[in-house]
Amino acid sequence: MRRDIIVKGLSEATYQKLLKKKESDGFEEKDWSDWMSHLVVGVNLVDSPSEMIQHTTRDSLLETWIQNLSKNLPKIWVSESINALVPAECTQAEKEGKDPDFPTGSAIVIGRGPSVFKNKHLELLANSDYRGTVVCTDGALIDTLKAGVRPDLVENFLSVSVDGNRELIRKWYEHELVEKYGPHIKVALTSSVAPNVVQQVEKVGAKTYFLLPLFDDWRQIESYTKMHQFMTMSEKHPSGIPAMQAGGHAGATAWVLSWLVMRKSPVALIGLNLGYLPEDPLESTYYWNGLMQKTGGNVALVRSAFETIHNPDLNTDAVIDPVFRHYRESFRDMLSVTPKWVETINCTEGGSLFGEGIKSMPFKEWLGKYKK
Repeated sequence: MRRDIIVKGLSEATYQKLLKKKESDGFEEKDWSDWMSHLVVGVNLVDSPSEMIQHTTRDSLLETWIQNLSKNLPKIWVSESINALVPAECTQAEKEGKDPDFPTGSAIVIGRGPSVFKNKHLELLANSDYRGTVVCTDGALIDTLKAGVRPDLVENFLSVSVDGNRELIRKWYEHELVEKYGPHIKVALTSSVAPNVVQQVEKVGAKTYFLLPLFDDWRQIESYTKMHQFMTMSEKHPSGIPAMQAGGHAGATAWVLSWLVMRKSPVALIGLNLGYLPEDPLESTYYWNGLMQKTGGNVALVRSAFETIHNPDLNTDAVIDPVFRHYRESFRDMLSVTPKWVETINCTEGGSLFGEGIKSMPFKEWLGKYKK
């Protein structure tokens, strides 16, 4: 077939490369159209809802992220990164040329979903003698302390903040119990977190550990993630602070930190519903007002954006909106590629998380089986 049928003006060298690529892909004896169709498998002309949410979030918050980063840089340059949370035995194994990825104890990841209150999971944890690692989202921190969970009595107590909002997030660290236990609390912060959050965390005496979330493909020359990492380079961090997939919200970030960085398994999830209870009025859900604004107040259209998910593991239902659908899809994608040594157990006793890479178990049963 002549190369000008593919594209007019194609050079001989490029044409030969295409022939070689076509052959290596197993299409040597097939039509060029078959090979071209093979090349674009999985390419969508229209963004998926998840991609649309990612793009909208990035476009609307990019200015805030960059402003926050610029103010946080002096602190990032001299502070610990999440690398300091890697257990010493894993670091030593790597130095000795051994596999550094192995479980070093269990962890409990705490979200602020409705089931954690409905099932009194925080009180259950506080009344147990669990002494492993606790990783909670910033929104769940005060409730966790109020329930009686003691940061000074567990191996690690880590709070996670990823949001750059300068009004909302600081309040999660403004409480007498946070001040009381501050020196026993570790806080993982994204590089673009609100600067006043960094200041408040320092004020209560907690120790900070910075990470860089993967905003885009860092391999591309125009990558925001790559530029972001260059800016965090310092004498303490010659290569910049480490980047990792954060899942778009604090709950997913807490889970990734628990096994990828802190090497914990099994990991119990409580309060990570990624959805609403079936009995919750849709008008009271997080994103109802935002969806109403975007649709011009079209109630029927907004209601159609909500979906009921049946959890076959628990025989329960959860209601999700487009944002939670995106979070759920991202979380399930990460679960599907989690290393085999990582065991993730949904102890939420509800919610929308189930499927490949995750099991379900009542939290009381998990505590009885794994608390030691």
